[in-house]
Amino acid sequence: MVYPDRMPGLPGDPARIAVAPRRFAMERFEAVLYKNEPAFVIGTRGDDDVLLYVPNSADTTRPTARRGDADLVRTNKRLPLASR
Repeated sequence: MVYPDRMPGLPGDPARIAVAPRRFAMERFEAVLYKNEPAFVIGTRGDDDVLLYVPNSADTTRPTARRGDADLVRTNKRLPLASR
């Protein structure tokens, strides 16, 4: 018998499913260039600080930048994080 919370063929191992918040799957985010790499603004603090997601980066930490930073170029586009 196969249980929905178990992976077939691996008795006793719980199923491992990647889950992302709805916000990241459904919303569009401001697209920017950060150090000449495509990035998305995924959060803000006040009027000046932004939290970035850089999809092509091997680094797992999320960089922050100030809106007037020379390394941050706004594109005036809003795009989904993942293509459907």
